[in-house]
Amino acid sequence: MFRIRRAVAADSPAIFDVHVGAITRLCAAAYAPEEIESWIVNKKPDGYVSVIAANDFFVATTADRVVGFSELEPQSAEIRAVYVHADFMRRGLGTLLLRTTEDAARARGATRVHLRATLNAVAFYQARGYMNDGPGTLQFSNGVALRYVLMHKHVSPE
Repeated sequence: MFRIRRAVAADSPAIFDVHVGAITRLCAAAYAPEEIESWIVNKKPDGYVSVIAANDFFVATTADRVVGFSELEPQSAEIRAVYVHADFMRRGLGTLLLRTTEDAARARGATRVHLRATLNAVAFYQARGYMNDGPGTLQFSNGVALRYVLMHKHVSPE
C-alpha cells in the first residue's frame, strides 16, 4: 500500500503540507495554540529543498501522493523527522518510515541514533525501543518555548 523512496526537490510542497498538517492536527493535544503557531509560522514549501539535498530524506507515497516523511542528519545520526499525514495514522506508516531512517543510519555505520520527540510522540518511540534521555526545549525568536523529549536507541550495525 505504501511506497518509501528518497525524496526529491519536487516533493517539497507535499512534504510541507504533511508537516504543517501533522503539527496542527496531531500535536494540538500536547501543545498550546501559540506553540503550534510559533512552530509553523516560518515553514515554507520550498524550505525543504536544501534539507532533501543534504540529508537522508524519505517520503512515503500512496497513489502518487506523499503521505509521510522522515529525515536523518547523517553526520550526527540524528533522526530529525518522522511525520505522517493525519488521515494515514495507525496503519504502520510511522514505524515503516522510522525503520527506513534507522536502516539509513546503520548503512552509514551508526550504532546509535537520537532524536527530539514531540510530547505526543514519546510513547510511539518508546514502543520502538527508544530510551528517554530527559526533557529539552526549543526557543523560538518570539520567546515561545517548545518542549520535547530527548531520546536515543542503539542500532546494530549492518
